[in-house]
Amino acid sequence: MDNKFKHVNKITNLFVAAQREALLELVKNKCVLSDEVFVRREFCYFRVVCDSSGVVVSFEVDLKRVDRVRVFAGFFALLSFGVGFGALRVLEVYGLRDEQEKCFGQMKDQLGADRQRNWSEDGKAGRLFVLFVSLVLGSYLRFVWKSSRLCGLFSSSLEVLDEMRSVRFIEHVGFGGVVSPFVGLQLDVCDVFGFEVPVNCLSGSVLGGKVVRKRGRPSKKVISKGL
Repeated sequence: MDNKFKHVNKITNLFVAAQREALLELVKNKCVLSDEVFVRREFCYFRVVCDSSGVVVSFEVDLKRVDRVRVFAGFFALLSFGVGFGALRVLEVYGLRDEQEKCFGQMKDQLGADRQRNWSEDGKAGRLFVLFVSLVLGSYLRFVWKSSRLCGLFSSSLEVLDEMRSVRFIEHVGFGGVVSPFVGLQLDVCDVFGFEVPVNCLSGSVLGGKVVRKRGRPSKKVISKGL
């Protein structure tokens, strides 16, 4: 039990020290904190006093709060089977459960893998291989979306796919194929992923090296008629 409380006290002291350093920085820079919920959440071990304008004036440790955390803090057990991980590694893997559930949800919904409609072992293996490749491409798409300016243009990686869904390759017998124009945010997606858009697929005009993007059908020419 002594080792347990020493471990809890050490972790609590680290959190208190980190919050104290952050508050000292706020007082030094005279930062304005207008959100009381944010203050209570980020500095839960302190009583923070702000003036009428929201600038931090003073702060002190909430001893009752710290003692309460030390009393109720403790250890928990994770039961694992057939893995050779240590305790911290098992906890890290367990923390990925939300991402794993999202991955399973994507497999069942967007990728249509809720049921294995197969009539042979080869068909099942091929379907699982296609599913694996789809998950790799989906993970790469989500990584690029989160680490680029696309995160500010789209609310999710699925919206990126929906934006590009209207692009079509139209094939005419005897005349080759034609790709539909890239417009709007589609050009931003191509720029982030490094895709080169064919010149004949650009919609609008080019002014000063910048493409003026327009959606929809181009306007008809106006024919002036004398009265």
